[in-house]
Amino acid sequence: MNTTKSLIAVGVVLCLLLSSLSPLMLPGNARAQPADSPWPMFGQNPQRTGQSPYTGPDMPYLKWRLTTGDGVFSSPVIGTHGTAWTSDDSCAKPAPAIIGPPDGILFPANTDPDLCGNEPFTISWYHQCDSCKYDIQVALDEDFTELVEASRLHYEPPDEANPSYLVEGGALRCATTYYWRLRSVEVENDEEIRSCWSPSRTFTVAPQTDYGVNLISPMPGATNIPRTNIAFTWTSYADADSYSFVLSPNADFSDPVDSRTGLTATGYTFAGTLAYDTAYYWKVTAVKDGVPISWAVSVFRTVAAPLPPPRVDVEVGVKAGDWIKSEYEITGWPAGQPYPEWLKLEFLTVEGASADVRVTMRMSDGTEETDTMPLHIGSGAEAPGLSGGVIPANLTTGDSVYMTGYGWLTLEGETTRNYAGANRTVVYAGFSQYGVELTYYWDKLTGVMVEASTTHGDMTATAKATETNMWERAPTSIRCFIATAAYGTPMAEEIEILREFRDGYLLTNRPGRAFVDFYYRVSPPIAGFVTEHPTLKPLVRAGLGPAIALTTVVVNTTPAETMTIVGVLVLVALAIAVRATKWRGRGRQYA
Repeated sequence: MNTTKSLIAVGVVLCLLLSSLSPLMLPGNARAQPADSPWPMFGQNPQRTGQSPYTGPDMPYLKWRLTTGDGVFSSPVIGTHGTAWTSDDSCAKPAPAIIGPPDGILFPANTDPDLCGNEPFTISWYHQCDSCKYDIQVALDEDFTELVEASRLHYEPPDEANPSYLVEGGALRCATTYYWRLRSVEVENDEEIRSCWSPSRTFTVAPQTDYGVNLISPMPGATNIPRTNIAFTWTSYADADSYSFVLSPNADFSDPVDSRTGLTATGYTFAGTLAYDTAYYWKVTAVKDGVPISWAVSVFRTVAAPLPPPRVDVEVGVKAGDWIKSEYEITGWPAGQPYPEWLKLEFLTVEGASADVRVTMRMSDGTEETDTMPLHIGSGAEAPGLSGGVIPANLTTGDSVYMTGYGWLTLEGETTRNYAGANRTVVYAGFSQYGVELTYYWDKLTGVMVEASTTHGDMTATAKATETNMWERAPTSIRCFIATAAYGTPMAEEIEILREFRDGYLLTNRPGRAFVDFYYRVSPPIAGFVTEHPTLKPLVRAGLGPAIALTTVVVNTTPAETMTIVGVLVLVALAIAVRATKWRGRGRQYA
């Protein structure tokens, strides 16, 4: 029904424009035709329903390779001479952010003179996705063409929330510098969806005689380290008479949380309290006669904050049958990639704090994706992929909400905004993670998300609720400004017709709402001018006559009848336009 109304509204506006503006005749567009080549276009034809008749060469070989350094979004293409062009790295998401070890660090070697190799150490990075796997590459060269056995393909960390990889002792040889990097890998619809590679880092495995001080505990790159009473240990250095120690959340050791000098033992216990889920760098320097003679640096990450206890007084603000639809506005999206246009969330069943929901998303290429999933409101057991879609009702500033993939967030405040045609009291929270800035707004009374915005690099995306059955649209008090000025009263029958057309046809779709918003921005000054010059009122009423006549037909006929009438009027308007153009051309000829 809304689609039909949208088409009618567009047709009416088109008729009015064609009848009031001087037309321009544009040359006809040629229909897209397949090119004369094995793979002329995606899907082989304009309808994208075919396949290339080309089967490929008998003996394929690689002609050349190019590293783009950024994402490549394409499907395989076969050129006119049978050359296949493809991309082997989708780079569909940002690279994982690395925690440690620091770039350029020296790792201690074991003490075996015959099999000199590394002591065990840990590579760690930030959690990027649930059930994510990772490709880890360790190589002898910066181009990663000489990979070593420490590399891992589709590695699945035992702890998803704190991913890390232990490099076994003796896996790497002494006196060697290694390059390493990683990326995330997911499997969706039997297809690997990979992130970009992280920036490469280096480390060197150094023999004891070259390295001096060896840092033992916490192990380099370790995670889940307690926040207090941390025992730091290191090996002795024969020429040192004392050691200095510094601990800082910054890699350059600025703003240290602890700093000691003149330590004579090869260990120190930090009794203070560190922040949750934070990377800390520590450094030990061997000193002789007041002069530093050797030093070593390492990094670890503290334990994540414990989850707040589940709310036992969860107030659920939704019921079975409720639905809400949000429309997207996106900038900076990769060219050629379909993007989401709208998302609809429907509550199929609601029992206590448990619900079954159906999520439908429409993409810009016309496809729709629908999935049904369970979720639990209030305990943190949200549905995967529906993070923040609904929270307990009537939360307020200072309360905590759980979002899958992000943890517990504190609501920052509440305000009043207009969503889906009504002013609503909303609560909101903003946060950042993995280089992405996010802001969420939830309707306070129902707990449903009514707005979400994301910024990552040059891309911004905002989803806002535009339609719902959970609350009534506020009755509009906005008048038809120009018509009211022309007729002298907002109660005129002609104005009622225009108002019915606005509410029943224009406000039910995005183009119509945009037209109404534009009208309400530009019309008040015009209406004021007409009011100040009463002699213009008859002219304005005459100008509004065709619009009122046409909208009268629209609001008093069935959609099918209206479409027929609008179609005839469009044809008449086009015929007039063509005729006017010919007369204009003839005038130039005789001139």
